[in-house]
Amino acid sequence: MASHTVTFGGVDLGSRILTGPGGASSPDGTTIVSGQSRPIPERSAVAVELPGSDGELFVRQRARPLRMVVELTRLYRESHGPGGDDGGQAWLSCLRGILSAPGERRLACSDQHGNWCPARVDGECPVRELPDALVVTVTFKSSGPWLYDAEPHTYRQGHMTGMTVFATGGALPRLTWEASAPASVVRLVDEDGTAQEARVAGTGRVVIDSTAQALTVGGVPATLGRDSSWPTLRAGHTYTVEATGVSGGAGGVLVEYLGRWA
Repeated sequence: MASHTVTFGGVDLGSRILTGPGGASSPDGTTIVSGQSRPIPERSAVAVELPGSDGELFVRQRARPLRMVVELTRLYRESHGPGGDDGGQAWLSCLRGILSAPGERRLACSDQHGNWCPARVDGECPVRELPDALVVTVTFKSSGPWLYDAEPHTYRQGHMTGMTVFATGGALPRLTWEASAPASVVRLVDEDGTAQEARVAGTGRVVIDSTAQALTVGGVPATLGRDSSWPTLRAGHTYTVEATGVSGGAGGVLVEYLGRWA
């Protein structure tokens, strides 16, 4: 089956897009270490919706609009001594590189207490110095190929970890999956193997709403498998949603991401 490599801003997330220590250094000395790209079957259509003020990630088939939100969290301000980058200029340079990618994007910032910056701008951030624990949310919209960040990505400056890119969202996720097979199995799996399973009869849109702890197929309520309770979603854990169709797996997709749970 034809598939498309997952990219963000036209960059293959399966390879390093900037180099630093151990390779040819970029002008600002920033290293971007990416996670693993995952091919997504062309016939599959899945949307992961992360409710919140700006937090939502959509994945659609080719020729459909794509919108992605990533959260750039500055963990602390690096200090490299006299002449160092204690103002975060290299970090800003890296952020500007993301914003210069093709497509529409919007930048919104908050401080460590969650207070949003009143000056929301398109494409360029007027901030010239970064406070500690600055949180930046970038909304990216494109009509290009698949756009999905399956793994967290860490930006490194020298030997210090400067920030991490996550699929953003402060609430529990809602998964929408297009069931293309007569019967399917949908599983929500924690990284320690804890899983919930739902057997889906018929076709139509499958919606798993973890917040409401509900599952519907084609608008009709469905039930979970043997254990009717939902797993407790824990902060810092990676959760996998598996949706498998019976027609040679053509109706199945695997979605994996690291979320920030409320």
